[in-house]
Amino acid sequence: MSTFIQIPNRINQLTKNSKLNEIFIYAAIRSQIKDNSYTAAYPQEQLAALVNETDRTIRTYIETLEASGLIIDITKEYGIGEYAHNVYHFDYLDKEYFAISPDFIKNETISSKLKGFLLLIKTHCVKGTNYIPFNSQAELASILNIGKNQISKYLKELQDKGMIEIYDKTLFLPDEYFLLYWANGDSYKELKGKCYKAIYDYCKSQKVVPPYKATNTNDMSIIASAYLSDPRKDITKDLIERCPNLPKDVSLSYFTKALTNKKATTYDRKDYIFILD
Repeated sequence: MSTFIQIPNRINQLTKNSKLNEIFIYAAIRSQIKDNSYTAAYPQEQLAALVNETDRTIRTYIETLEASGLIIDITKEYGIGEYAHNVYHFDYLDKEYFAISPDFIKNETISSKLKGFLLLIKTHCVKGTNYIPFNSQAELASILNIGKNQISKYLKELQDKGMIEIYDKTLFLPDEYFLLYWANGDSYKELKGKCYKAIYDYCKSQKVVPPYKATNTNDMSIIASAYLSDPRKDITKDLIERCPNLPKDVSLSYFTKALTNKKATTYDRKDYIFILD
């Protein structure tokens, strides 16, 4: 079993009233994907028990997921005995997805509907982060295409259970379940992820919204290289010592200068027009 579960952002394209349960069912099935495969088996009766629904309701959810293209095929396989079980086939995800911990699926402190709600929020978070800015609950309801009364109820329950934080007009998802980085065989990329996570955590400890990882600068490469070259250095300790008072609108370049005394390069995006003869 993988140490993380990949979830495509396009789960937010589901539009039925039952979409939160459908989103969670989809994540639960994907949690059963074995390493280096795109198939998963999950007995239908177990899915029904997981969300406290009938087998017929689960079949409806699965039909919706297949019709939307989130599940690309379903085949029947027979094990010991005469009963068949579904094997779900998925496509390869190489972009526009996020990763969650398997522990998220197993968490019994919140309902499957609230888990679906958190997964939906993640698809609208600032890229590379676990937060979504919003000016009002009405605006958040519009972004997520959820009723205003439902939004108020869900947010209160999640806050009461300590599953979300809200400050500075920003909603934060729990980092222990929604992974900001994960091991994928690239040690340097993983180090960059760890450095960013340290900055992210330090900002949250100061009740400051963390900066996002801008793709048009080499800030994270400079920071990661500084800590790669000297393993004795502790980025968390340096953040405490060198950044005692964070500005409200802190940027990643602020940390680059504070931690390495270097300035990042900004790359201008250019649009090209190709003319084919």
